[in-house]
Amino acid sequence: QAIQVKLLRVLETGEIFRVGGERSIRVDTRVIAATNAPLEELVAEKKFREDLFYRLDVVTLVLPPLKERSEDIPLLAEHFLKRHYSKERPLRMSEKAVVALTRYNWPGNIRELANVIAQAAAICEGTTIMIEHLPDKISARYLKETVQTAPTQQTLPTLITPSLERNLLDEVTANLNDYIDQIDVKAGFDLPAFLDSLKDVSNEAARKIIEKSLDASGGRYPQAAKWLGTTPRVLRYLYKEKK
Repeated sequence: QAIQVKLLRVLETGEIFRVGGERSIRVDTRVIAATNAPLEELVAEKKFREDLFYRLDVVTLVLPPLKERSEDIPLLAEHFLKRHYSKERPLRMSEKAVVALTRYNWPGNIRELANVIAQAAAICEGTTIMIEHLPDKISARYLKETVQTAPTQQTLPTLITPSLERNLLDEVTANLNDYIDQIDVKAGFDLPAFLDSLKDVSNEAARKIIEKSLDASGGRYPQAAKWLGTTPRVLRYLYKEKK
């Protein structure tokens, strides 16, 4: 109550006193107040001064909790993610991770979302935040809701088929042969740099294939590894190596 009296005096007179001061100081300010308490009820219960309430109650904006405006979550997540973004590490969120965030109830509101993004950014070793980087309380709900529709081993051909793989390799080989035919080795050719470039391309292709499989499996390494003909441990190693 004492602080309410002091605040009311400032709003009415526009004057403040420094701590330990004896002279009033004129100030020209605007006050923005925020609360999650029902002030009208507190006024009725005599726990909040009525005159102070009406002094503050000029323009009122009601901001719904995060769980009631899930459409804002992707933009807010992107905003918080920029705090951990750098040119060397351009972080982004996978589509599945964004969907998982929108399905969570967020009892801790904006602060909880900011902390979840910070945690995911710290755990993620690459540049894409996946389902597995989110807390269990968020990822578990998403996986539970999507387990019935998650791709099975029979749907793997929709991800990559032998014919698609063969056609792609044939096209890459043909383009590579055309490039090699145009090389004038007598004029000099940086073979080590060329091999490094090929390695970078293959690593990028492998990384994208692994991420595509993880997205399709809801972040489950065992299922993704089964599709890609390897083990979860090897897949984790390859994913880390190709980043």
